[in-house]
Amino acid sequence: MQSILSRYSSIISLLTLLSVSTVSFVANGATTALTSVSTNQVAKNEVFQLRIVVNEKVSQDEIDFSILENDFYMSRPSFGTSINIINGDRNNRSEWNVSLAAQKLGTLTIPSFSIAGATTQPIQIEVSMDNDQPQASDLVELRSRLSTTSLYPKESARLDFRLIIKADPRRLQNAQIVQPKIDGMKIELDGEPNQYQTIKDGIEVTVVDQRYRIDAIQSGEFTLIAPAFTGTVIHGDTRRGTTTMINADTAPEQFTLTVHPKPENYSGAWLPTKQLQIEQQWLNQDGQLVNEDTPHAMQVGDALTRMITLKIDGLNPNQYPNLTIDYPETFRVYEEKPQFTHDQNGNTVMTLKQVLIPQQTGEHELSGVSINWWDSKNKKQTASTLNGLAISVSEATGVNNSQVITPQVPLPQTVNTVYDSGIWPYLTALFATLWLVSMAFIIRNRSVRGNNTDDDSNSTVGDSSTLERFKAALKTEDVIKSQFLLTQWLGEHTDLSDEESQVINQFKQKLSSAYSAQCPSPSAIESNNKLLKMMKRVERRKPSNQCPLGKL
Repeated sequence: MQSILSRYSSIISLLTLLSVSTVSFVANGATTALTSVSTNQVAKNEVFQLRIVVNEKVSQDEIDFSILENDFYMSRPSFGTSINIINGDRNNRSEWNVSLAAQKLGTLTIPSFSIAGATTQPIQIEVSMDNDQPQASDLVELRSRLSTTSLYPKESARLDFRLIIKADPRRLQNAQIVQPKIDGMKIELDGEPNQYQTIKDGIEVTVVDQRYRIDAIQSGEFTLIAPAFTGTVIHGDTRRGTTTMINADTAPEQFTLTVHPKPENYSGAWLPTKQLQIEQQWLNQDGQLVNEDTPHAMQVGDALTRMITLKIDGLNPNQYPNLTIDYPETFRVYEEKPQFTHDQNGNTVMTLKQVLIPQQTGEHELSGVSINWWDSKNKKQTASTLNGLAISVSEATGVNNSQVITPQVPLPQTVNTVYDSGIWPYLTALFATLWLVSMAFIIRNRSVRGNNTDDDSNSTVGDSSTLERFKAALKTEDVIKSQFLLTQWLGEHTDLSDEESQVINQFKQKLSSAYSAQCPSPSAIESNNKLLKMMKRVERRKPSNQCPLGKL
């Protein structure tokens, strides 16, 4: 036995030396590349790992993994290099790691890769079906709703889209909403997407709502492709301890839209819609509703507000008509810019506000409003109207228009004939003069003390809030607000003298014309200052029931 072992020992030593020499040659003189997988038997969509190692320092771009995309879902490859020095021997290492999931059933092949002159061996992957895996519809749900499939040129339709994600959003990869499209019509996003969390069938889901507006341009038949969803969901099976990547791509719905031509017998501006609503409110200067069925009584300078609300189904703000209303020349009209909002159904609502101020007395009729439009639901032309309003304007009350008339009554003249009476008349005149001077001095001192007392008392009295707002309205040249506040101030101060009433009445008549120009004239500014001084004087006046002997 020993002879046999000794006989083969030399052979074993020789083979060992040759094998070591071969490994050393490969390590020092040749490039090797190895490919391995975590498992070669997987279920469809189940995630497994692919690792490729080469004993050289190479670039990450040495391998093109796009060849795997036809058969596998693939994550972003991770790459790293390292250097090991053992007993003076230097070893380089480059490594790729990729997560894969099979898209198809059967036998799939991971092909060989060429790296720095080395070639890896191909690997066969057996893929089977796991009936317990969730379907795409179990993870993602799409809902699309079109408001109508029948339109006319310049009419719009609404497309409401809802994406329901039943999985954890953090497990989504490459998730994307594919936008809708339609050839021959204009489509755009209406508003911002709305994303929120809610409960559906006892499960917390993520919901994304989007609304689109589709505008018809020309007649014909058109196909609308609703939004779609693409992406994958990483699903973990706790029972089996595996992870699968489920394709959540969902096909979109399709709709056919018919755009009818404009009727030849239609007259007027083209306005197609399925529903048009127009309403109005009349408000007096106190903000109270006015009954339009009976004539409305008002005074010169009072404000009347007209609020018109227009809602047209299927039209955007740019397609709304301009409401032009003719009013009598005796009315000043102040119109605000139309305001556009949306109701709870997403329809655009236009609100127009007009303020009318009568300048002359008399009976007037304010015009109504009529809008012609095409009823696309019933396919007929119709008109929506608003009634006008009868106005009876009278002179402004609360202001005394009487003139201050001072009768010019001549004073009786007495002619005295003076005879020579000696020195006594001169002495009498001297004493009378001294007495008059003394009385004048006393009266003057009392007047000064009284003025000081008045000034002290007046200094503690500030302008009323109505007067302050009136001054601010004059400064900003707000005619409507100025007239309203002046009327309110008159109601607070009814004890005006004839002269004061005349000043205010003249100012009310000239208020509108004074601000009709961009820059008030010097006479208007002077009139404003005169009025404000008079109003301050009225407010600082002591009440009439105060005892006039209080100073004494």
